[in-house]
Amino acid sequence: MPAASNETFYVDKVDKAKVEKGPGGKKVWVFHTLWKGYPNSAASWVQERDFNGSYALDIFWKRSDVGDRDPKNLTKFTIGEVVQLREEREKRGSSRSY
Repeated sequence: MPAASNETFYVDKVDKAKVEKGPGGKKVWVFHTLWKGYPNSAASWVQERDFNGSYALDIFWKRSDVGDRDPKNLTKFTIGEVVQLREEREKRGSSRSY
């Protein structure tokens, strides 16, 4: 995220999600977030709880490649697993990374 301040930052796009180990060893999602008005180099990983509203995340999950798995059921995902937008994965010609 751009430098911390009292400013409000707006999400341009979420292009990846990654499973990390959260408090107590519980799996949590973090999202690779691009910010409106900032270059891609300012993108950052943001925890789900830090999103104000879920519109950007709803769009991401509708366009992501999770196969037949439900992203709300983290038992189906491994720590370190990265989920990409279908179009990003197709551009790179790669599959899910684990």
